[in-house]
Amino acid sequence: MWSVRRVPHRLNSDERKLYDLAKQKMFLTIKGTAYRKERKGSPLANIFRQWCDAKAMPCILVEQGFGYDAQDAVLVDLATLRSEDLGGVAEACNRAAAAAGCAPVPNDTFKIPFTVIPAESVLAAPDMLDITGTLRGHRLEALQAAVALQGNRVRELKASGLANNDPAVQAEVHQLLGLKSRMERLSPSPSSKAVEAQESEQSVDPAVAFAEYPIWNIPAQLIMYKCDRSAAKQLAKALVDELSTYAAT
Repeated sequence: MWSVRRVPHRLNSDERKLYDLAKQKMFLTIKGTAYRKERKGSPLANIFRQWCDAKAMPCILVEQGFGYDAQDAVLVDLATLRSEDLGGVAEACNRAAAAAGCAPVPNDTFKIPFTVIPAESVLAAPDMLDITGTLRGHRLEALQAAVALQGNRVRELKASGLANNDPAVQAEVHQLLGLKSRMERLSPSPSSKAVEAQESEQSVDPAVAFAEYPIWNIPAQLIMYKCDRSAAKQLAKALVDELSTYAAT
């Protein structure tokens, strides 16, 4: 996975464990925003958001509060769905939250853990002449990184002694094949490359180009809920089930 500075995110050993666990549970649990001063951000939250974007699924986070009476926050970022019609998803989130006894709160109630460079600043950059090709390249790189990480996960399981027919291995391979399929669909064919070269001198509609931007250029589209520790965990699990129909297959 890549940071907004176009260098790989570096997770420490503890973050790597949390990241692997998050991929299994389909939601990430962090202490506060998981901010790291030396990285000037939260690499764990950012890399999980990129993974969710590569899988075209909502990005669900549980921010655990500090202190005896602190409450947790459940954040749902819908930007990773790359959809303009999010009304149904938001309603599904609110239904799950109501069932778990969690209250929706304004988006400025909790700190947002993601690092975002606004797409407008990238669109205005003088070197963005071939926007369509550049943006598709960024998205493809994110998928390639996700494939590499998932491939490593499969190899690690096999190295631990698990056979190809083991359910754990098969589940990870299924995810790997899904990511590869999306990567292949995004990879340009020779004919499409020729068309892109012909169109590179033409202006590009920013609204169309925006859909192809890497997720770190796209502001989070958040729904936030506040609840106690047990309810937050319950809600996160319920959201995974409730929103599974909205994720790309």
